[in-house]
Amino acid sequence: MGPAPAPRRPPRHRAGPARHRGHAPLHSRRPPLDPHARSRTIPSLNDYLLMRGDDCAGSWMVPFYPLIGGYQLTPEEANDPLALIVTDLVPLIGALDNDVISHHREAAIGEFNLLDVLRNENNGYPLSHAVTDAIALRDRLMTLYVRIRDHLAHTARPHLARFAHDIGHIIRGHMEWAQETSRYRTPENAKTGELHHATGFTVDWREHPADDNRQPPPLPSIAWWWNHIQTAEASQPPSTGPLTP
Repeated sequence: MGPAPAPRRPPRHRAGPARHRGHAPLHSRRPPLDPHARSRTIPSLNDYLLMRGDDCAGSWMVPFYPLIGGYQLTPEEANDPLALIVTDLVPLIGALDNDVISHHREAAIGEFNLLDVLRNENNGYPLSHAVTDAIALRDRLMTLYVRIRDHLAHTARPHLARFAHDIGHIIRGHMEWAQETSRYRTPENAKTGELHHATGFTVDWREHPADDNRQPPPLPSIAWWWNHIQTAEASQPPSTGPLTP
């Protein structure tokens, strides 16, 4: 097996408050989702995961956490491979949560999301099976995030460790919002303006993940994330606490 792909480097800050307050990690912005959205063809699961994290609000919220917290990341910290990974990983987890919660709304207007991608890859199996598999994939990603967050808590300098912890609030914050917003409780059909019955999935909090497998899934677009944390754990065992500035 060859070396894992290098994480995407963040672009330079050209505008907005972030340029005045340090070097918050930003993943490279890609153009809006391409051929699949226009042609309405359902992509493979691998391609969908590659695109989905950039097609959600969470990806735009990440850089503001250092600003809100009143701290700065150095260029070295902002370009740390694990910092760049969690910068992409956390929005993707939130996006997959949203796919489960919002499927009824999107189906009503002819859109597709993760559940449809999974059904398409599994010969149209029942929606309930797609929900189960979506949650398992989401929990596997969440397990990876916690693993990276905890590793940085004991090996990184305080600001990077705090950043990795802070952005996790995006995940819980989105879940809390999604349970209350009329967008999903009484969603409006974006094409007709009519309200349709909200039959979305409710949130069921669990103590243990549906899938806590620590190995990468057979999905090249994200599998390399596990390679980086495995290398980091092998080369830098956790200390008793975060490093001093």
